[in-house]
Amino acid sequence: MNDLINIEGTQILGVTRQLTRLMIRRDTKAMNKILDENYTLTHMTGYVQSKSE
Repeated sequence: MNDLINIEGTQILGVTRQLTRLMIRRDTKAMNKILDENYTLTHMTGYVQSKSE
């Protein structure tokens, strides 16, 4: 069970890092391939940004 958790955690971390790189590059085309249509990003200020923004 712990191995499965570690594998899933590694996969989640990998996708998170990939999204961060894409955000920095402003590669919205690649981000759209990864993110669900209902995706939202909550900023540290509490502002909730939709995928379309």
